Amino acid sequence: MLKSTLAISFCLLAFISFNQDLSKEYRAKISDASHDSVKINLLLDWDDKIYLENPNLDIQLNTEIIEVCKQNLKNSSLKLKEKTFYRHSLARALNNKGLALSEKNQLNEALVLLNESYQLAKKYGFKE
Repeated sequence: MLKSTLAISFCLLAFISFNQDLSKEYRAKISDASHDSVKINLLLDWDDKIYLENPNLDIQLNTEIIEVCKQNLKNSSLKLKEKTFYRHSLARALNNKGLALSEKNQLNEALVLLNESYQLAKKYGFKE
């Protein structure tokens, strides 16, 4: 019994330490990123690594992505390729955040975000 408790405690401490190191690593890369598209890709990569274990961080990361995308989409001088990138990233982040909120039983907000994601995907023909 004591051995299994110690093993579980050790695994939990290792997991917490790993997540803290991962957070520091990604935050450093994001703050050094030269372009918002790089920040978004880093945030999405980080989110893919943590979404199952840390739904609150998942929501936070996707909120950051949504804000960055919306801010960039206000720029009327964006090229089509850039607009497509930000629209697709926005749709993906809205979907991810909506799913995370539904898991937390925040169904009204989740439904709004999932619908917004669906409308973007439908309008611009995104398959993913």
